[in-house]
Amino acid sequence: MRAMTRRVIGATLACVLSGVTADAQQPADISGPAEDLLYRLVVPAGPETASFLVQLIGQQLATFPVGSSSGSFSDVVNESDPLSMPRRAGATHGPLFAERTLTLGRPWKTAAGVSLQYSGFSRLADWPVEEVPLRTASGPGYDSAALLDLRVGATIATAFVNVAVTRNFDVGVTVPVMRVRVRGSVRERFNSSITTLASGEADASGVGDIAIRAKFRPGRATAGERGPALSADVRFPTGSARDLLGAGRARVSGTAIYTTEFGTVAPHVNVGYTRWVGDRQAAALTVDPVDHGINYAFGASWRAASRITVAGDVIGRHLIGGGWLDWRDIVTGSESVRVLAPQSGGSYLTLASAGIKVALGGNWLGVAHLTRSLRTNGLRPATGFAIGVERELD
Repeated sequence: MRAMTRRVIGATLACVLSGVTADAQQPADISGPAEDLLYRLVVPAGPETASFLVQLIGQQLATFPVGSSSGSFSDVVNESDPLSMPRRAGATHGPLFAERTLTLGRPWKTAAGVSLQYSGFSRLADWPVEEVPLRTASGPGYDSAALLDLRVGATIATAFVNVAVTRNFDVGVTVPVMRVRVRGSVRERFNSSITTLASGEADASGVGDIAIRAKFRPGRATAGERGPALSADVRFPTGSARDLLGAGRARVSGTAIYTTEFGTVAPHVNVGYTRWVGDRQAAALTVDPVDHGINYAFGASWRAASRITVAGDVIGRHLIGGGWLDWRDIVTGSESVRVLAPQSGGSYLTLASAGIKVALGGNWLGVAHLTRSLRTNGLRPATGFAIGVERELD
């Protein structure tokens, strides 16, 4: 604890001195990958907090929910009559983010889709992103603070393809292509004087973490959505962690799915577990690395008209380990120092989504929805939007 105190006070004094002398200096213009930019902007809170925040934001962007790859077109075949034509299964075109029980329903049937979603971020933990207090210090004759202005925006284009291997078993692949832009500055307030110490931006595009998926529905396929199913997916660390395009680690997930029907309404619930594999290095000495995660989703879809489905979901994930941010207080004699520092525990995010699916004809389906954050102790997304199309290929 004494060593930690000395490090924090050392970083604080360095920042205070930089604030006193910065009037004679030009603000540093930071360039390079997003990871380097974030680290250099946050380092007034200490190198441990800087490393931790880089990892926290990277994990949150890499695990941000994308639209469901559960195909909206599902068939059922009358097994007692081999000559009968397949017919549509399910009362609706399915959920927005969650998985539903139905598989594609016919061997080698294929469905594909693309979506585009954007989200900015309005808060970091309890603070607005325009003014995150990295550190405050006060004592006889002075009062100072290091203030971070951090703007992060993520655009994610996702393509997926699902193929039915049997009537009850689908496999698929999901490929996200991301653009992440980070823009920020750090200011030093010393008494009534405010000086910009550094600023910069990073803009990166590329493939994110690719996922391979599978879904199995036990029992005989019927025309309705009632019943359980199981899904699994493996996400590979194909996105650049330095550019915040990927988590830098592989993840293996399993999800239990249940859907039922009440006329034209189909409620659904998903509960899943994620195991993180690969490098377990923690970003801070005071926290454990992420090893596990719990994922959940629930909601309902409603057939508002023959071609229109209205749907809503609540989607959440809780990372076990990895830490979160809060104040750490240090009092030494007549001086009081508060620094933003990693705390043991996990980060969580819960979103709500509402939207519409419209059958466009010719086996095409259009999708549009909005998302809004309900709770988080990391980056809080502002209201986001997504649009997409899906198509049954045969």
